[in-house]
Amino acid sequence: MFKASVIEKKHKKFYMRKTVDIGFLQGIDPDVILRAAENEYGTNKVPERSFMRSTFDLNKRKITKFARAMAPSVIADKMSQTVFMEKLGRFVKELIENRISTAKSWAQPLANITIRKKGHDRPLIETYAMITSIKIRVK
Repeated sequence: MFKASVIEKKHKKFYMRKTVDIGFLQGIDPDVILRAAENEYGTNKVPERSFMRSTFDLNKRKITKFARAMAPSVIADKMSQTVFMEKLGRFVKELIENRISTAKSWAQPLANITIRKKGHDRPLIETYAMITSIKIRVK
């Protein structure tokens, strides 16, 4: 889960009163959360296929640029902090969903037995439950 809460304004910091959580939040099917964690961190039987941490690591500049483009509007009170966090949350959520959708191009391939069981060779995709379970929450 990622949190965002500070915007820099020259040499001073402008503290946001809002934060955004992005990920598998309360109320999500525990089986989906377990499968996501197994893939994110790996287990003895499942290789690591990080889609949350790697999304953030690969897109830090893009996320920062997105946030900085909107920051002046928040500081000038032309955009509420809630709207800012919702937009930022949706942006990062889409990056994570894209990372999952493109896993075949970057993740360790599935084992042959898994391919036979699933009927396809796309890592991180079984029923799309993981992608549809990623949520944002502004607090």
